Amino acid sequence: MLFLSGATAHATSSTAAAPECHTVADTPIYQGGNIVYSGGVVCDGWFGGEVEVKLLMKEGTKPYVEVSSVSNGYCPNNSCYDTGYYPNRAGNQSWCTQVVVVNLRHATACESQNW
Repeated sequence: MLFLSGATAHATSSTAAAPECHTVADTPIYQGGNIVYSGGVVCDGWFGGEVEVKLLMKEGTKPYVEVSSVSNGYCPNNSCYDTGYYPNRAGNQSWCTQVVVVNLRHATACESQNW
């Protein structure tokens, strides 16, 4: 649609611009025998996608591997978070939360406590 205001032309679109979104990963914590991990997506408008929150574990010099994940399925809001619980295990592991959303940069946060 084009309309004139004084000597300036203004164009408007019938489709809204895609919202600006970013992923957020919280550092995993130890609580009551479990590793608690959470994260999500925050947008400045309606999101309408799927958020997957993963727990990654590293033992010694081995690479990180996914040991658990949660997903809230379809998110019909401006922001969505999810939280998962995974039983702690004996030994010396490092833990990370990774948030995965299609077409967005992944967010990762790792603990440094060595519980």
